[in-house]
Amino acid sequence: MSGGGSKFARLGCDYVHKVEDIPDLVVKILSYLPVGSVLRCKLVCKSWYRLIKEPRFAQLQFNCSPKAPKFILSQSRADSELEARNNLSLMDIDGKSYPYVTLPPSLAKDCSLRLICSFNGLIFFTKLVGEDDLAIHICNPATQEVIEVPRGSPSAVIPSIGVLFEPNRNKYMIFRFFSDAFELEEISYKYEIYTPDDGDWGRISEVEQCPVTNLACHYFPTHLCVGGRMYWLVWSEQNGEVPDYIRCVDVDGDLTRLELPETDRTEFNVFTFLADYEGGLALVAVCDDESCLFFWSLTDHDTSSWSLHGGAELNMHSYIERINSIVSVGQELLFIINIDDAPFFCFKFLNANEMTWREIDCHLQPEESEPVAFQYEESLFRCEGECEDED
Repeated sequence: MSGGGSKFARLGCDYVHKVEDIPDLVVKILSYLPVGSVLRCKLVCKSWYRLIKEPRFAQLQFNCSPKAPKFILSQSRADSELEARNNLSLMDIDGKSYPYVTLPPSLAKDCSLRLICSFNGLIFFTKLVGEDDLAIHICNPATQEVIEVPRGSPSAVIPSIGVLFEPNRNKYMIFRFFSDAFELEEISYKYEIYTPDDGDWGRISEVEQCPVTNLACHYFPTHLCVGGRMYWLVWSEQNGEVPDYIRCVDVDGDLTRLELPETDRTEFNVFTFLADYEGGLALVAVCDDESCLFFWSLTDHDTSSWSLHGGAELNMHSYIERINSIVSVGQELLFIINIDDAPFFCFKFLNANEMTWREIDCHLQPEESEPVAFQYEESLFRCEGECEDED
């Protein structure tokens, strides 16, 4: 019996395929590895290289691989607004720092880059070209891929750039707000849209107000993408330090207007910001005496309905000089704040449910850097966005 059993086992083993000959199994195993390990696996053999290069694998790996929330920090020099070279680093929710993000040589040597947003492992930069134009670069630091977006229409002023990223898909649209009113005293704005599928700019439309820099917080992002829409605050024409309403554009290029929450708890002022909270739009406003802030989340886009989560005391012991970032992770919002008598930026997390604070030990001196944070997760996604299978 034992001899027959051994013979049967040997015969059975003869018909078992090698693991590397079962593509579906290999793909499943590789998809659970982090990006760095997957990239090393590309060098094992040609069949693994082809499997990993499949566009569908990038999405599978992003969905299956373990996630550890991180922030990518762009630490621009205070004495040079666009100085971002070699100053991209990673930080986790406990303030632990990681090695600097390695940029491709074509970007690492450029001293005029500014990071404007980050989605699914892709980071978007702008670069000042001449006196009145911006070049746009898209980079995946993990794969070292980088592309430059074609130049847009001539503009009489420096254009504003916004990126709309569709949820659950590696697909983006870039909005470029510009003015072609070279000889008119009153500047009028238009926007054009770039998509990787088209490979060029198109669909030019009029717009009343484009995303502009916060007068008191120059490094705070001018736009926010959440839920398949791009939002920005429109500041009052009478007082540029008071927001008037929120402008929104969707994937079809349709513009809509959102009203601010109706409240008598605080007057909206220059310290009013948009944020992404649990995949939805949120509004954060610091009250006039800067003793506390209030936090709302949008509940109905069509009716401009908001829900007030509550208020949180700031306890800053001094006045706020500027706020560079408000970035969400889970139920927390990371604030990067500088107060006027402090020699460093404070990194504080607000629990939006309990309205309580925790501060992490991550101090950067304002005279040396202007930190701006974005959510970041490594991926294998192509800079061209969603694409068909390669031949």
